[in-house]
Amino acid sequence: MYCLAIGTLALIAKQKQETIDVLSFDNEMYRFSDLKGGLPDNSIIDESIRLYEEELEVMLNG
Repeated sequence: MYCLAIGTLALIAKQKQETIDVLSFDNEMYRFSDLKGGLPDNSIIDESIRLYEEELEVMLNG
């Protein structure tokens, strides 16, 4: 669910051209990102997207 919430916020930021700042922690580093520019590089988000795509593939291909 984490990725869904952050993905929804990223869509809102892009559609409305609003700045939505997020703080992420990955690889022992903190980083600020503006969701208006898209989802930040983050291993949790990347894995969530990978799992979603895998689930979608299974649903479509049986």
